[in-house]
Amino acid sequence: MTYEWRLLVVALAAFAATNLVVSLVVARAWPRLLRETPVARASSLLTARLLPVAAGAFAMILVTAGYLLFERPGDEATGRLLPGVALFGATLLGAAAMRAWRLARSTRRVVNAWMATATPIALDGAGLPAYAIDTAFPVVAVVGVLRPRLLVARQVLDSCPPDELRAIVAHERSHVARRDNFRRALLATSPDALSWLPVSRRIHEAWRDASEEAADDAASRDDAETRLALAQALIRVARLAPAAGAVQPLPASALYRGENLDRRIRRLLVPPASSGGWRTRWPLVTALAVTFGGLFRLDGVHWIVEAAVTYLP
Repeated sequence: MTYEWRLLVVALAAFAATNLVVSLVVARAWPRLLRETPVARASSLLTARLLPVAAGAFAMILVTAGYLLFERPGDEATGRLLPGVALFGATLLGAAAMRAWRLARSTRRVVNAWMATATPIALDGAGLPAYAIDTAFPVVAVVGVLRPRLLVARQVLDSCPPDELRAIVAHERSHVARRDNFRRALLATSPDALSWLPVSRRIHEAWRDASEEAADDAASRDDAETRLALAQALIRVARLAPAAGAVQPLPASALYRGENLDRRIRRLLVPPASSGGWRTRWPLVTALAVTFGGLFRLDGVHWIVEAAVTYLP
């Protein structure tokens, strides 16, 4: 195998192996994050979900740097296991790219259908372009990542009084402030082994629930009247929904998707006492990764790579 191909193989293999190991750890440990407050829970779940790809990328950088510094050009034979692991890594990246393409295509198709009937409207406190749309489902959603827009079904506008509309707008503005559409897209397209396991969907659903509760809390800001108005709006919008059907899966922050609202209504009417919990943060994760990487000099990393190339079957 040539020098260049060997570099590609060891880099992808390092990404795939680290990705797989961290994915299994996250799959086992993530339920511990559910004890946190909504804001902390959403952040921790996002961090945990993206940790396998971050760790895999870090390992790939270390291996590549060591290889470029210490490996001599020339042909060298490898076994079959290392290229197989590298192929797994390439598959992870390719599958993520395909999911991203499908997500972008489906999002564009649905949003274009909604915008075909859109009429610009002025909503108190919106702070972003808002449109009334014609849909069978009572859509209230922020669509777009770089240029977000608020889309509201006409039946929602006709049914909700001004105080409920203000509460709805405040809820959706919280999603915009937290960049939840971008976070949702990252969760859906992360190139890791978790995406092939049922636990991925459970983490995504837990993050969605946490982000909705966080937006509910941000919209009310300990204002009992706003909490009541938002609870009434949720009930009213849910009653407008058809007996079957839900909002299409897309990276959009939707007020209601057809899910059970019992927990959110109860939280709005009787706010829970704040609770602490272990909070995963990117600076902590980055510090741990750098510390772990610092335990090995690059020549040590390359020695591990050489051992893998030489001794693996």
